[in-house]
Amino acid sequence: MAINTKMFSETSGRMRLFSIVFAVVAFILLADNYARNLSNEEAFFYALMVCMIISIILAVVSLLGLLENNNLRMLDNIFHTVAAVAILITAILFLISVFEYRKYHTNSVFAKRLASGILGFIYGLMCANMGWLLFRG
Repeated sequence: MAINTKMFSETSGRMRLFSIVFAVVAFILLADNYARNLSNEEAFFYALMVCMIISIILAVVSLLGLLENNNLRMLDNIFHTVAAVAILITAILFLISVFEYRKYHTNSVFAKRLASGILGFIYGLMCANMGWLLFRG
């Protein structure tokens, strides 16, 4: 089993890598302030965690060259579409709650939460774009 290094020379491979980086950074920023237990925050936290883990698994599978199977490609496409919807909806709701509760947080906590929401939203957009690229290709 050889490693598929050409994955990172393709647009979808680079986007997959960047989306994982955005997800990890958003997750770290959010995990730091998770103690407030807001329902929108919980939804965003768990959606981000699950989608990030599955993205990493699919990136490793793709790197190992195992995504040549049509069933796995379809699974990859479906995952990125569902992840995009879940992340975008929860990120929007999370950002709304960040601005609603802004007066209760210090500026540094607000900045971390805002950055987490924005990076999570970007991750959702990249998942949507990945789903579109995989659907077309």
